Amino acid sequence: MKYLLNRYCCIIFITALYYGTKSVDAQNILFHKTTYDSAYIIKEASVYSIRAYSVSKYNHFNLRDNSENKVAFVPDYKIAIGLGFSYKNLALDLGIPVFHTTKDTIHTKNLDFIGAFYPNQNLFDIIAQSYKGLFLNPDGSKGTNSFPRQFRKDIKTLNLGIDYSYLFNYKRYSFIAPYIGTEIQRKSAGSLLAGGFVSYYHLTADSSIIPVGISGDLNESLQINKASLFSFGLTAGYAYTLVLPKRFFITLSATPGISFNTGEVTTVNNSKSNKPFTASFKLVSHDAIGYGGKKFYGLATVFIDNNYVSIANKNRLDYFPGKVKFILGYRFN
Repeated sequence: MKYLLNRYCCIIFITALYYGTKSVDAQNILFHKTTYDSAYIIKEASVYSIRAYSVSKYNHFNLRDNSENKVAFVPDYKIAIGLGFSYKNLALDLGIPVFHTTKDTIHTKNLDFIGAFYPNQNLFDIIAQSYKGLFLNPDGSKGTNSFPRQFRKDIKTLNLGIDYSYLFNYKRYSFIAPYIGTEIQRKSAGSLLAGGFVSYYHLTADSSIIPVGISGDLNESLQINKASLFSFGLTAGYAYTLVLPKRFFITLSATPGISFNTGEVTTVNNSKSNKPFTASFKLVSHDAIGYGGKKFYGLATVFIDNNYVSIANKNRLDYFPGKVKFILGYRFN
């Protein structure tokens, strides 16, 4: 039941965002006309295009104690393929999962949405993810603690968030060109980015997330079975696209930030720790390589959102939503 509620929360979150951007005020702020340097950017490379794509999304988390001992929890990754369509700078891609990255017969159940919304100089990354079932110590590695690899079907996570950045050099630098593909960056350029974010992360399990029998050297306060964490903060960074000969390009970006966190953590003995506001580190990165031709275009993009959240007793819960996507498209000029 809780997993279904998490799925409904994701759906409601996405729907509210969609209709929120349809308001008159949102249109006036986000879609007002702006001027661009055509020597650097081709804004509408074509009216229509079709595209094939492949995508893999994920959100794994780590628990660390105050001695930096770590336990990793990773879902069963899926790879989806599909087709897409674009009209001017609006692109819609639809696909189905066709491949699991593990050979296990048991798999993670999930609702996974990571979308990009880049009107003019305003950049939004929207995350709504719900997972049920993760692998503990998925690589079987041995460090300070040696944990047997196992699948925890009772662990459920919900992550809702929005990252916003303002693109300062929007007249000469396109964020859409390397990540969506409907624009073309003609010359190398970069831009400062600044903005903020808000996120909510909820984690539950039927028993201790780290099984008591294999806790080893871990701090006993990490024997938790529930956590609800709310974070918000500010980010600032830089993005740059290097345009190579023959219309190939490489794009790198890094947007570090400071995160202010609060929430509640519950241990297996029903001990609750209400965490006052703490500060921690956050890092968002968009990277891409590709080809931006007049007819054909191709992209390989990576989105990484690293969150490091302090919880009770100097422990830490780190979670990492992300997406890897490949696109091959054809423009109708």
